[in-house]
Amino acid sequence: MVVIVFFEVLQTLSIENAALFACILWSIWKQRNNKMWNDIVDKECCVLECASSLLYDWKAAKNASDLKFSVIGSNNEQQQTSVVKLKKPSLGIVKCNIDTFVHAKTEWFEPKCDVHIGEALGLLSARHWVHELQLGPIDFELDSKKVVDNFNYSNHDNT
Repeated sequence: MVVIVFFEVLQTLSIENAALFACILWSIWKQRNNKMWNDIVDKECCVLECASSLLYDWKAAKNASDLKFSVIGSNNEQQQTSVVKLKKPSLGIVKCNIDTFVHAKTEWFEPKCDVHIGEALGLLSARHWVHELQLGPIDFELDSKKVVDNFNYSNHDNT
């Protein structure tokens, strides 16, 4: 299985190279999504540049979050370190991202199915769950173009 090979490669690499390898894989995935969603094909060199930039930004964010305060000047006054800010959802809206979470829930679906079917089932389950939690307005994010396109399509297909 391909996933096992990736984990075996990660175990043989130094921490620094493993982080770069993971960023390269993510960059390849992002380029693939850019082609599918936006019909934009970037040059191959962009994959490595994007991965390097991502790793640099991640290290900077990690270092900033590790240092809550820094001492400045001879009088030891403290100033809060600037931290990379996340984009908040609109006022009064809860953001539900399938990959990151505030609340977590795991469900197993049987039998195994195609990825887009799994994504659609995950969205359906998440919608039921946030309704039960009475969270109010929700912004859902998915990485399956097929599911998003079908969900937003005006002619509803009940199948």
